[in-house]
Amino acid sequence: MTVNGHNTFLPVGNGVDWILNDTYPKGIRRQQNPYLFHVPSGTRHDLGFFHSPLAYKGEWRCDAHPRSSNDGQLVTIDSPHGGNGRQVYLLDVSSIVSE
Repeated sequence: MTVNGHNTFLPVGNGVDWILNDTYPKGIRRQQNPYLFHVPSGTRHDLGFFHSPLAYKGEWRCDAHPRSSNDGQLVTIDSPHGGNGRQVYLLDVSSIVSE
């Protein structure tokens, strides 16, 4: 796991198998990338690439701050990518963490 943003362990399995993390906007597309990292296999699972408009930089940036449901099956992120300002988006990760 070479990219470290706002990370936390997912509450599934033994509690140390999955790390939920994100990235800061990067590249000319200014994409943020929340992802799951499977510790035992060293495998990264991208959850999407979300555009962060240029207006959201510096002290006005919108970090994804991914967080999970109590059972680790759902993840929410903060993002302005939809064009409606800062919003909270719900991602279903159950098919990934059940592998």
